[in-house]
Amino acid sequence: EARVQDSQDELQSHVKAHDRQSDAVRKLRSNYFNKCRLVEDLEEENKLGFQDPETSPKSNQPNIPEIKVQPLKEEEDPDDEELYEIGDDVYQPEQLKKILSNMLSTIKMGETKVPIL
Repeated sequence: EARVQDSQDELQSHVKAHDRQSDAVRKLRSNYFNKCRLVEDLEEENKLGFQDPETSPKSNQPNIPEIKVQPLKEEEDPDDEELYEIGDDVYQPEQLKKILSNMLSTIKMGETKVPIL
């Protein structure tokens, strides 16, 4: 009877030790995979973030934002002159030409590099 009890106690201690080792392995595996993901993310960032300007992906033409302007027809206007509505403001063609030429002369066109935070 005592031998059976001793064997059962020893078996129980082996099972508990195995469970502890299993938990430790599970935690270490999770930690390992998280670090692998971090390394992959850093490699991808380095690959994309530190490319030479010659090798960085570019489109053939610079991507210039455009403002779409729709002519506003007014039936009351006897001159039949087109008016342009941009946002909440209405402009006549001469005003619009002045504004656009001023914008083209003062706003610098070209590529701008912005640091990634």
